[in-house]
Amino acid sequence: ATETTFSIVIGDDEVGEDEELLQVRFGDFLTDEVQLAHPDVATDLLIEDDDIAKLTFSTRSSTLWEDASSFELTVETGGISFAEDVEIPISFSAATEGATYGSPGSDLVGPEGSVTLPAGYTSVTFSIDPRDASVYESTEVSYLAIGTGDLPGAQLGDNPIYQFRVKDNDPIVSIETDDATVSEAAGTIEFKVTLAAASNRKARIPFVTYG
Repeated sequence: ATETTFSIVIGDDEVGEDEELLQVRFGDFLTDEVQLAHPDVATDLLIEDDDIAKLTFSTRSSTLWEDASSFELTVETGGISFAEDVEIPISFSAATEGATYGSPGSDLVGPEGSVTLPAGYTSVTFSIDPRDASVYESTEVSYLAIGTGDLPGAQLGDNPIYQFRVKDNDPIVSIETDDATVSEAAGTIEFKVTLAAASNRKARIPFVTYG
């Protein structure tokens, strides 16, 4: 016979990885003193990965008070793991002016830039710590988004953006003033109006007179 056929078995794993290039060489160890007319015969075999990680938050949103306890967010890959630790990019955006995230002192404290998915894992969980401000604020809306970065074969899943709604736990300030008794010849009456607590808003206090 002048030809033969053989098979190479390719293992199908569930690990996200880059394309793999193999080289199959022929004739290095021929028997019976057989000689090759063209030594170093080889062919390339390119193995394309068919495992697609679908990166997604496990839930879509949360509504919480600003003095709430620390809570956890989980990013899932759809069952696909990676052979090495990988960084999943995350980014923050605020829909409400003044909403902040990241370092201590922010409204929400959590990891910045990326979260690490350990090798062999199909999800990563991290903590978010709300910060209790001492001034009245409106409900703050903000978002945390995940990206694919340079993760091989990764795509965005169903919930790539997580929404925070942080409600203020500080009561709207009350107003205090005192009664006054003056002579009609006084001409001018001054009232001192006091806020019960500091506010980060300009206070406009309407008034009307009766009698």
